[in-house]
Amino acid sequence: MTNRLFWGVPFAGYETPYLERFTAAFGAAAEGTGAEALWYYNGADGAFAKTLAKHAKAMPIRVKVLWESLPVLGNTDAIIKNNAVAIAHARIQYELRRRDPAALLFMHESDVIVPPGGIAQLVEGLKAHPALGALSGAIPEWRTRDPIYVGTMAWRIQPRHEGSYTPPGGGPVVGWYLPEMTKGIEMCDAVPFGALLARLSVFEQVPLATRMFPGLGVDQEWSQNMLYAGKMPVAVDWGVWCGHYRRDFNPAWEDIRERMTTGVSATVGLAP
Repeated sequence: MTNRLFWGVPFAGYETPYLERFTAAFGAAAEGTGAEALWYYNGADGAFAKTLAKHAKAMPIRVKVLWESLPVLGNTDAIIKNNAVAIAHARIQYELRRRDPAALLFMHESDVIVPPGGIAQLVEGLKAHPALGALSGAIPEWRTRDPIYVGTMAWRIQPRHEGSYTPPGGGPVVGWYLPEMTKGIEMCDAVPFGALLARLSVFEQVPLATRMFPGLGVDQEWSQNMLYAGKMPVAVDWGVWCGHYRRDFNPAWEDIRERMTTGVSATVGLAP
């Protein structure tokens, strides 16, 4: 493994309402990382692609914007949307591998805010635990609206057995982590690609697909395959609390970390 850090972000085109906030946070998180970034967009809006290119020029690290219009993918059907996301992550993986297959890869989704210093902490954690397949920041996600309850995107997926697995009609039985913590690295069954650090050579060992859990996240399936096929568990670093833009409660996009009810600081940043 080299000391190079690649940083990949897939865009879908719906980020316009909060793009200014995202890119400002991206720039703050990128300071001092020495990373090389790739922003990949596979939507049909040429104006959005130009906007991304404009923001990329203002970043403190080198950011390449790659636009490939694949409008047939769309974002209306859950399975098609997951396939579009899988294609985007695979494309980023392919492009970065050509540069240096021994580098670290930070997968970062376009609605997640990474705190300044967070990437350095994830790098330190992954290097200190070489048996891990990947290490994720803690990302909030809503669970119920009434009452409002916001938890963490880290899952225990049950049942799951080596060999064959047939998910129930509604997908796998999923249990979230509860309660959230403020520090420490903990292995779990699945983590999102929202703020995920892995060795590029490890990330590509497991194909990106949505065959096991149709209609659910490609990241959940990748995590499960990494654990059961790649024999390398994934983990969450509870010391790297990220923001997450959603519009579940408010017509405008908001960082739902502000709605955390488990005692975690509402300020986006590294936990104490």
